[in-house]
Amino acid sequence: MSINSTIFGQLISFIIFVFLCMKYIWPSFIDLIEKRRKSIADSFSSIEIAKNNLKQSKLEIDNLILNAKSKADIIIDEANKYKISILNSVRSESEIEKNKIINEAYVKIDLKRKLVEEELRKEIINFIILATEKITICSIDINKNIDIVNKIISKL
Repeated sequence: MSINSTIFGQLISFIIFVFLCMKYIWPSFIDLIEKRRKSIADSFSSIEIAKNNLKQSKLEIDNLILNAKSKADIIIDEANKYKISILNSVRSESEIEKNKIINEAYVKIDLKRKLVEEELRKEIINFIILATEKITICSIDINKNIDIVNKIISKL
């Protein structure tokens, strides 16, 4: 065999091998590569969708937080208004109770004053009775009687 026929035989064998590979093996490799490329592309699109969903979720969360804050502010405002109304109610009730207690104290003081006045009247009457007894005992002299009455009045 000569070198040319060997090279020519190898060339024909190689061409047949390449042809058979291209006809039977190459399509399955291409299919695998395409499937892998499609899988990678789908993964990238899924990643983009996930990023968009994440952005959307962040926006929704931010909106929920803002809504919650606004609702909390409304609740706090209502609580403050309720607190003020309760304080005003308690103030008015305590003012009424205070006035009632003060009026009762005035009534008690007035009653005590009247009792003290009555006791003083009784004592004055007793003093007058004693003075008249002394006047009548001492004498019926007008000057002495006036002096005794003046002394008794000065003691009072």
